[in-house]
Amino acid sequence: MSLKVTQVEGGLFKAEYRGAEVIAGRVDPDSPYVGISPGNLMVAALGMCNGVYVEDYLRREGIEYDSLEITVNRKYERDLPRATEFDIQIDLRGDLSEEERKGALEAARRCYVGNTFEGTPKINVSLTG
Repeated sequence: MSLKVTQVEGGLFKAEYRGAEVIAGRVDPDSPYVGISPGNLMVAALGMCNGVYVEDYLRREGIEYDSLEITVNRKYERDLPRATEFDIQIDLRGDLSEEERKGALEAARRCYVGNTFEGTPKINVSLTG
């Protein structure tokens, strides 16, 4: 899998994958910010991933529910800018049994993004051109 990120103008960047794109940043320090910051996109990816996995479980099992909403809170350090902890709250409304709720929580724990964070992936950066 390869995702392409290109500079649009100044500090404004575009990420493209399979015909979809996300734009984030600002042209210059005085211009308004566009989109969601890369750090917040990372947090959004974690929440959305949990949602996708829970919804997939509910659909596969034929479990009816009223609504599904995920809230992700993060703790972070400023000295070495990075997230240090994520708290994910899944608000799953509906008449589900305890077994179905347990299954939904287990599905959330299979989230690709969360599992990637837990595994401390190796990141290789190179400069070309």
